[in-house]
Amino acid sequence: MSITPLFVTASLTMKVPVPPDFRIVPAFVIVSAVGLALVGTWLASRTCLPHLLKARTPHILNLAPPLNLHPHWFGPHTAYTIAKYNMSLVVLGLAEELKGRVAVNALWPQTTIATAAVWNRAGQDMVRQSRKPEIMAEAAHAILTKGLDFTGRFLIDEQVLRDAGVRDFTAYACAPGEALRRDLFLDA
Repeated sequence: MSITPLFVTASLTMKVPVPPDFRIVPAFVIVSAVGLALVGTWLASRTCLPHLLKARTPHILNLAPPLNLHPHWFGPHTAYTIAKYNMSLVVLGLAEELKGRVAVNALWPQTTIATAAVWNRAGQDMVRQSRKPEIMAEAAHAILTKGLDFTGRFLIDEQVLRDAGVRDFTAYACAPGEALRRDLFLDA
């Protein structure tokens, strides 16, 4: 089977500490956080659309969380949450707009993933509580091998693989036996 995907991930590491008085956070930090995720996701999708429409089963797969409007996800990092949810909203809109022509979905990890950002920002302790990136790659493959009718969904890596028959996830753990840390935007 031929796979024609577009992966969209907008990453922004906020190194500016958030002071108690939000009015003194530089506006460019907020504009950058929200704008990069929204405009980058939308532009990448729109720019690749002519090429995707030539494929037999084109897919856009965003690394974006399911929409969870519980206030505790906004308090500690409002701009970051809004930025990630903007990517999720693009998934909703494009899935409807491109229905029957391009499958558009979002994938999010159940646990933190041992990426360079996790290593650099949180260190080895967080990495020990994370899974390897391979879990996201295998979940993405499972999604991208589905047809155009599989669209408009917010998927969690572990559930995608469970649905594909995976039962043992220990090979994905960076430190087998270590308690895993649930990723952002997912309630227990």
